[in-house]
Amino acid sequence: MVEGEEQNDQRRYGFTYALDRDGFFRRACPSCGREYKVKASPNDIAHSLQPAFHEVGAEIGEVGPSQSEAKDSEQRLFCPYCGHPALQSEALPEELWLYIKRWAMREIVLPQWRQMTHDLERTFGSHRGHSRGFLSMEMAFKAADFCLPPRPVAGPEPPDMKRVRLLCCHEDIKILDSWRDTVFCPLCGTEAVLQ
Repeated sequence: MVEGEEQNDQRRYGFTYALDRDGFFRRACPSCGREYKVKASPNDIAHSLQPAFHEVGAEIGEVGPSQSEAKDSEQRLFCPYCGHPALQSEALPEELWLYIKRWAMREIVLPQWRQMTHDLERTFGSHRGHSRGFLSMEMAFKAADFCLPPRPVAGPEPPDMKRVRLLCCHEDIKILDSWRDTVFCPLCGTEAVLQ
């Protein structure tokens, strides 16, 4: 997809975020704060990131159902450590939220702000109206030019967790290397004993 490509009042942007070398996507429990990783398809990731992008005024993919309808259909994930159920979009690590906000500010908000101030300058900067009446008014606007901040970069995802096979859903997840207690399957919530 071409970055900044316009099409029918829609603008397309390229966004990348690294998975680890095994294709796992990092998550964080909103209850206990511990991080874990799950396998995810591009559609799962886009669905998980949509609320974060919606918060900064952007959409991922085609504009679909309303946000409340999307939340109703959104899959829940269970934290492998404490079993807390959360929507996929609620189980994003703080680092990813910050990256999305920096990316949106750099790629969407600041360019739109720059365009708006230049439009105002064009409208009011050269408009010198003269009135012959009792009261006259003059308006001027000069846009301050600014440089965009550096483009945020998401580094490679570190291979920092151990892989665990869950027999209930036949899925692999990654958990903290130091975790020795039971785990909950992120997909179905079944508690499993580590061996």
